[in-house]
Amino acid sequence: ATYYENGIRASFSYYLDRIIAGGWNEIAADLQAFDLDAYMAQTAVAYTGTSAEKLEKVALQKWIALFYTGFEAWSDWRRTGMPEVIAGPDAVNDKMVPVRFQYPNSVKSTNNANYQQAVTRMGGDDLNTRLWWDVTSNN
Repeated sequence: ATYYENGIRASFSYYLDRIIAGGWNEIAADLQAFDLDAYMAQTAVAYTGTSAEKLEKVALQKWIALFYTGFEAWSDWRRTGMPEVIAGPDAVNDKMVPVRFQYPNSVKSTNNANYQQAVTRMGGDDLNTRLWWDVTSNN
């Protein structure tokens, strides 16, 4: 529990320092007034519950800490299936969290023969097409 709580505090401090250094004084004032102890005492955050519930809480806090590095957070979610992620209301792929990237248009136009071959092997160039190593659905 100590490492978990220290990690949350360190992440909060890290982002607060960068917000202050960036001159975002209004946001910094809000964060400085934020009651981190009350946040960590919430049932959804406190390091309590079963081992599975604790692991989900760790994953969620890591997801939050990786806010500015979305690709890494998404990659962790793809690898672990945690935290539980719900696609946003504007998701363009059947309300699912994407499980892969589509090929860029430049590949389609400059390397079309190989693009077509790869897409055929994968089952389509679609955000919902699972890759060969993706054996468990996270959606």
